[in-house]
Amino acid sequence: MHDDATSEATEPTSTHDTAPTAAALDPQAPVRDLCMSVFDRWRCGREDGHAGPHSTGDEALTASWNDTAAGRRLRWR
Repeated sequence: MHDDATSEATEPTSTHDTAPTAAALDPQAPVRDLCMSVFDRWRCGREDGHAGPHSTGDEALTASWNDTAAGRRLRWR
């Protein structure tokens, strides 16, 4: 829904407004293969075939898990 009273400055910008760059469309560019391990809502952000625990996140929020926990979901009470 769009409110005409909302100014252009306060509307969020869409990620679909920009065309992909030539580098993004290059068929010869290397493809990053990510690990497919998932734990609850998190997907591992490391390269496929990595050693050690799975992990994802940024500087503020992180999650890590081992293969025993992979595929499990946390229960909410």
